[in-house]
Amino acid sequence: MKLKRIFWTACLALVALGAAFGVALGARTMFENAKCVVVTWPASVDNATATSVKCDTLGYTQASFILTLGANGTTVNAKLQESNTAGSGYADIDDAELTEIATGVDSCNYAIDVNLAGRMRYLKPVVQAGPGACVLSAIIILHGPGVSPASATEAGLAEHVKL
Repeated sequence: MKLKRIFWTACLALVALGAAFGVALGARTMFENAKCVVVTWPASVDNATATSVKCDTLGYTQASFILTLGANGTTVNAKLQESNTAGSGYADIDDAELTEIATGVDSCNYAIDVNLAGRMRYLKPVVQAGPGACVLSAIIILHGPGVSPASATEAGLAEHVKL
């Protein structure tokens, strides 16, 4: 139940972001101009670092990291790292961190926006939870592409319905 709740909270964040893109971009939809990458699948993390994957930013000018917390029974810290190589050499990005998110702050979204100009190609989050479980997930939305995604798959989606 908690994982469903965190998933739908993340979906609502995407809808809100999509509305902002729609206002700024007229008739185009968010995913005609962006790509969504799940970097941390929903999980309950207790006194550990969440499992996260890399995000290839090639072709995009901006990245928005969104951390979603469900039931939070601990302190959470998150940061973004970057590397020129997909598998290794990750280093912290100065000031790209969310520190000491307090115990009991449930069902909230947190964001870090990164201008990709001059940055390394790959981003990866590091999300750590202290003792006591926290249900969380994270996505990175890449936007400002030189070439718009041509399909739902290129936008990081299984399906994209436009009305």
